[in-house]
Amino acid sequence: MYSGLRNSTHSLSSLFIKQNKHVFPKRVQTQMRFSKVTSDQFQFIHSKDTSNSKYMEKYYDKLKNKAEKEKFSSVEEMKAVKLKAIQKNSSFTPKKISLNEIETNSLQKTNFTKDSMSLPPHVKPLDKILNMEKIKDHDSETIEKLWLEYHSTKNYLSAVIPAETYRTLFKRGQQYPMFVVPLPQEQGLEFYILQFQFHQCFFTSLLEYKTHGIESKHHMVLTHFPDLIDYKGIVLMQGEIIQPKLISLKSAQYLAYAMQKFYVSGTKYELDLIRDCDDLTPINKLYLVLRESFYFFSVIKKYEPTSKPAAGAKSKFLKDAESESEESDIDEKREVKSAKDKKQDALESSIKTIENAKKINDWVAIQNEFEKLNKNVSKSFGSIGMPRVYIKTIASLEDFLNEALQKEKEKEAKKKMNATQAKALNSMKNKIKKIVRQFEDEVERWRQNPVESEEEPDEDVDIEKPTSTNHEELSSNEVPDDEGFEQVGKGKKPIEFTSDNLFKKLREILEARGKKNTDRLEQIKVLQKLLGVAATPYQQIRVLLALIPSQFDYYPGMSSYMNVDMWKSTQKEINQLLTILETNLHFAIHDLVEEEEEDDKEPVIEPGQTYSIRGSIVSFIDRLDDEFTKSLQNIDPHTTDYVDRLKDETELYATIVRGQIYFEKNDLNESTSRVIMRRLEHLYYKPDQVIQTVENTVSQSLPSNLKSSITPPAITQDSSDLIHALCVYLYKKGESLLRTRAMLCHIYHHALHNRFYIARDMLLMSHLQDNIQLSDVGTQILHNRTMVQVGLCAFREGMIKESQSCLQEICGTGRVKELLAQGLQLQKYSQLPPEQEKLDRQRQLPFHMHINLELLECAYLTCSMLLEIPAMAAAGSNPEARKKVISKPFRRMLDYNERQVFSGPPENTRDHIMGAAKALAAGEWQKCQELISAIKIWDLMPETQKIKDMLGRKIQEEGLRTYLFTYSSYYTTLGLEQLSTMFSLPVNTVTSIVSKMIWNEELAASLDQINNVVVLHRVELTKVQQLALMFAEKATSFVEANERTLEQKQAVGQNQRDQQRQKGQTNQQNTEKRTMYQKRDGQQQRSRNNFNNGLGNSVRGRIQQNRM
Repeated sequence: MYSGLRNSTHSLSSLFIKQNKHVFPKRVQTQMRFSKVTSDQFQFIHSKDTSNSKYMEKYYDKLKNKAEKEKFSSVEEMKAVKLKAIQKNSSFTPKKISLNEIETNSLQKTNFTKDSMSLPPHVKPLDKILNMEKIKDHDSETIEKLWLEYHSTKNYLSAVIPAETYRTLFKRGQQYPMFVVPLPQEQGLEFYILQFQFHQCFFTSLLEYKTHGIESKHHMVLTHFPDLIDYKGIVLMQGEIIQPKLISLKSAQYLAYAMQKFYVSGTKYELDLIRDCDDLTPINKLYLVLRESFYFFSVIKKYEPTSKPAAGAKSKFLKDAESESEESDIDEKREVKSAKDKKQDALESSIKTIENAKKINDWVAIQNEFEKLNKNVSKSFGSIGMPRVYIKTIASLEDFLNEALQKEKEKEAKKKMNATQAKALNSMKNKIKKIVRQFEDEVERWRQNPVESEEEPDEDVDIEKPTSTNHEELSSNEVPDDEGFEQVGKGKKPIEFTSDNLFKKLREILEARGKKNTDRLEQIKVLQKLLGVAATPYQQIRVLLALIPSQFDYYPGMSSYMNVDMWKSTQKEINQLLTILETNLHFAIHDLVEEEEEDDKEPVIEPGQTYSIRGSIVSFIDRLDDEFTKSLQNIDPHTTDYVDRLKDETELYATIVRGQIYFEKNDLNESTSRVIMRRLEHLYYKPDQVIQTVENTVSQSLPSNLKSSITPPAITQDSSDLIHALCVYLYKKGESLLRTRAMLCHIYHHALHNRFYIARDMLLMSHLQDNIQLSDVGTQILHNRTMVQVGLCAFREGMIKESQSCLQEICGTGRVKELLAQGLQLQKYSQLPPEQEKLDRQRQLPFHMHINLELLECAYLTCSMLLEIPAMAAAGSNPEARKKVISKPFRRMLDYNERQVFSGPPENTRDHIMGAAKALAAGEWQKCQELISAIKIWDLMPETQKIKDMLGRKIQEEGLRTYLFTYSSYYTTLGLEQLSTMFSLPVNTVTSIVSKMIWNEELAASLDQINNVVVLHRVELTKVQQLALMFAEKATSFVEANERTLEQKQAVGQNQRDQQRQKGQTNQQNTEKRTMYQKRDGQQQRSRNNFNNGLGNSVRGRIQQNRM
């Protein structure tokens, strides 16, 4: 800027101290806040003078409608009323100060003392920037040139202010420390609050101030250094932009000009405006500024942001600065652009910003710029078609997004993405998916031909067009079909894939599979090319048998799941393989076939001969199903992606059914059993309507000639018959593990359909609970799910005791989530190793298979309440009897609730049940009914009203039992009719309940049928009798524990003998293993666990009841 200064002997390096860029610390930025915050309602008020302005014309219709709604005769009347209300609420009274008094005060010299000249401690003083010893030897003009040149290369504002001017600015800044100034933008005005503190002026966006209050951050700070005001007559000013992303250098210059216009060189009207704004809150200042906006526009018209200051123009704060009128007359060069150029610039700017943000993985910037890009494109190109460069950006963003998601999955527990970036990434995922779906054809067309350009719809639209090349130019640089590159082999000869060299290339790929530094993706691409050139069914089978495992190997880890697109591609290839095998019956795939040495030639097959190829289709189906389950485990179940992924289950189920039919026709019993188990696991937990819909869809999608002998079409019409047919086949021909899982699925399905007695009998006769702890973890999880479902079935049928027995084993442990594989429940003092935690996460069930845990807990606690409250009443004050606990979790909750000093209204399920339990113990059975019926979780069960009626009846009966246990010692006789009236029960029901209690020796009483009363007897057990009963109970539990221990040892010894017997076996291993398991399963176990005793007692009770 000042070229002559470079030849001067006074260099910048000698006068300025070396320093880093001055940035306020975060702590200091937080401390620099406004001292007072007042939140008022925003109202926009125009004065009468603005009626003819363009802004009044723009909003006049809206103001007129508002005046009519509020019953004002005119807009002017509404404005007058609103203005009076604002002035009244703000308690604002203008001060009457004459202009002469203002000018006199502004011209008085302010004597700056050492304290008044000091800056806040966090601001770097002038002696840290300038060498004050050397600067004393120079005049003010030299210092001015040095100061401006020093800041010319930095992103700072700088100026040298005459002493008199700064005294005026400082004086008015002390009198009126806050004001609101407008900043013109492209689409309206943005308002900034300026505040004077010490020798600094802070600028803060009004929008941020309204949002964050005192926590808002400043956008710009003007710091004045009055160190040289006395002996040099100047004040140095330095302006720092704290938020460069929110305010540009040009906007900062404008704000500085606006401050000078109002506080230094303003007219009487401008000074009155500052004076009138004094003592107002920032929001009320805005009201007044907006009211006088017509004058604002005339003032700031000279500082429109579209005009750039001249390169050598002086600041208005400088000495000998030109007048305002002279500066406004400077002709500046402007670049005039057409609408076409502006559209193109906006498009290129957004795309460039996105590309730069992609380099640093800034997803927040990508998201913001992508929204801006979509808005500009829809506004500019919506009616004439999308530009090709926009389609290119969408496609590249989709690829970049997929790569980012894959990297995040590979990182796993390593360094994770920032929460803000992760949120922006997920948002972009949904937006890109929506946009790509909207322009699917254009994106696909661009991917097929990314080089050649299309003809644009309108010549006025200037978009990016790649330079077209003719075929002759492309011949020199051959553009292959794979992203513009061609594969070459040794000697730089291009590799050709034909049916003649197919087996050779296939063997090369198989030999390289699994080796280090092998590009798996490249192998998949080569195999796909080989599949395209395969001419015969045998070649297609061989390529598919190599391609499908290669795609599975691309995702070797258990934590990462297969890409959805690749999964669908693999499924199509498995269906293609099955189609080839169904069409060419002379080919068969087995896993026990010995591999031939010379398999590089097309085999010669005689008529009627079957050629076997080594492979395993059932393993492909198993892996495909496992990858589908893993994808559901990793996708957030509360998003639409989970629902979209779940729709693919029907296609997977169709592939499983197709594989089953193929294995049936080829008598592959082991493969048939495995695939039937897969089919069963997709059906057993679903309601009838869903199963029926899936079966109809699959039957329509399969060819008409494919029929299953195990599940003919007549059976598939009924879900129970279908499940029964699948399970019976596994009972007959499946292995031991498959039989166990089939039995559990069958029991689960019966319990789901309220067939409790069938499910209970199957569970007891199978003896699964005796050795289920020896099974694998997946089977144990299925057993837990089955027990829970049986318990819920018993609850729905009104069998409270049986339901509590089934649910006790799961709900009483406090680890319901882990036992049902519906989540990890971290314990207080236990830390799982990372490997074990990883395995546990892999066993989690998909969300759509979950059992509602809140409903499960509600049913368990309700059953426990109906059993525990009468038992506690029967125990009375006997300490030994009170030790007998039916449900420990329920007892703990009840004790905790009773210890509470104040019990508020119930808020959740537990509160309702605890309140109902206390009411039932106190004899208030009606209140207990109301609390239980008020639980909203019952709505998730079918036939909700029937269940509520059942619970109400059970509460009445248990209330009667509790009453008899509690007050039997206080009465000699009780009338049956009186009991019937108290508990709203029929007399026959009351008689039946009392008879059962007498029969079970729970109540020492007798029935007097003549007088229709209950005669109560006082019988107290002697000490010897109490000890004898305790001894009998402990002896019984000791015998049962010994029996269980003996059974476990026998099972372990049997397994060891089975393993020794399996050694040395050859091809008959599977047959002998099946026979051995059948023999072992044929042995009956004589003992029962606690669950058997509970269910057995319930059966005996029903028999005795029927006899009575």
